[in-house]
Amino acid sequence: RARAAAINLVPASTGAASEAAGATRFDVQRVLGVCQGFTPTGLFARSLAECLSLQLAERDRLDPAMTTMLAHLDLIARRDIATLKRLCGVSAEDILEMMTEIRQLDPRPGTA
Repeated sequence: RARAAAINLVPASTGAASEAAGATRFDVQRVLGVCQGFTPTGLFARSLAECLSLQLAERDRLDPAMTTMLAHLDLIARRDIATLKRLCGVSAEDILEMMTEIRQLDPRPGTA
């Protein structure tokens, strides 16, 4: 499709992509899901949090506490253990383990 070539590879939303491509939002989400299944895991993620969550899901490590932590990447960067502990509902030791696990992920899959 000629119109598909003009679409930004990472549109702001599936709604914007569907409008630009003349496709339904469902079709765009379906194609995005297929593309996000490509290797390495994390390709076609629309944000850093989504990239990391795709990798954690592949490892069967995306639980509610980890999902909450990924929603607060700024707190991870600041190493705000107390706030993360409260938000995630886990111990400080668990927070440190989760942070270590996140740091082992690839924030830019495909660049290697």
